[in-house]
Amino acid sequence: MDSRPVLWGNLAGIANNLLWATTIPVTEMLLATWPPFVLAAGRLMTAALGILLLFPLLRRKLDLKSIPWRSVAKLGGLYMAPSVVLMVWGQDLSDTVAAAVVLTTMPLVSALMGFVQGTERLRLTLLLGVLLAMLGGTIAAGTFDEGAPDFRGGEIIVLGSITLWALFSRATVRELGGHDSLAQSFVTVGTAGVVLSLFSTGLVGGGLVPPITPTVREILLLLWMGCIGVGMSLPLWLLSARLLGVTVASMHQNLLPFYVMALAVLLGQGRIEADMLAGAALVSLGALIAQVPWDRLRRRPAPQTMPNR
Repeated sequence: MDSRPVLWGNLAGIANNLLWATTIPVTEMLLATWPPFVLAAGRLMTAALGILLLFPLLRRKLDLKSIPWRSVAKLGGLYMAPSVVLMVWGQDLSDTVAAAVVLTTMPLVSALMGFVQGTERLRLTLLLGVLLAMLGGTIAAGTFDEGAPDFRGGEIIVLGSITLWALFSRATVRELGGHDSLAQSFVTVGTAGVVLSLFSTGLVGGGLVPPITPTVREILLLLWMGCIGVGMSLPLWLLSARLLGVTVASMHQNLLPFYVMALAVLLGQGRIEADMLAGAALVSLGALIAQVPWDRLRRRPAPQTMPNR
């Protein structure tokens, strides 16, 4: 078996989450003055712009005529856009600790989804890897330090969000498989951005959400978050999902708390605790074990006979 796709898939998963980690502090800063739905729409639209700019930089051609737009409308409008909205809404209604625990379950959600769809076997190594990734993600998020989770109901919404994201990722790899991850990312995030922009415009126009007047600093933060944090990470996520499968690729997402803290340390804020390192190690071990074929472990080498002398 050629190990290069596996290597590139894991490297893409790491790079994807490193870039995505930069969006977390920026999102917190912008949410202080921006309504969540408006910010979500702006993030997706600037992400589409960032991905579009990558085509000439990477000397790629974007062939929109060959895109199956009916599939794209479903992927962007029915899966991605609602997933983003539900994530914002669910986290707002959830206990922080409980939401962090729910977010670690995406590998399990994806594995069960693949089993139901008949596209993935629940191998022992896969299940063990999923459990280790969930445990490691929970530890890395520091949830044990915060006490017992206080479930408030919003966690169900968060679970719905990651379920839709798993559906989006699996369906994108399957239905847009003839296009590279750059084209997949542009058409889906652009469609989701248009849907959320129309939704946000309606909320502002109806007086349900206050209008915003962004400052230069806020525009720069939005451009970084959209063009770099989302625009560059989404193609890497879809590449990782295609090469490793959504279940294994999603295990890398449980390292996000570790990456966020590592970035804070580089900026001279905070420090990485031993439990966070332990959690990151468990997630990495889980992703490694999940990629080991169970059939290969069960296969015993043929007995060797001594040569005649």
